[in-house]
Amino acid sequence: MLVIIMAGGRGSRMGGVEKAMLEVCGAPIIEREVEDLSDHWVVVAASHWSPATIEWCRSNDVDIVM
Repeated sequence: MLVIIMAGGRGSRMGGVEKAMLEVCGAPIIEREVEDLSDHWVVVAASHWSPATIEWCRSNDVDIVM
């Protein structure tokens, strides 16, 4: 199954922290989501507002669409 994770916001209501990169119990939310969905094809929908998320996806071989 194809799963698209929407992660393109700038996190302005969170003080500029990208929501996908917010750490929960020592790991970014995006990492936890990708791990939980490892049985599926995961694509992260990102934007220029989320450079840290894009970098994380690239370094972890997660597909990205802009």
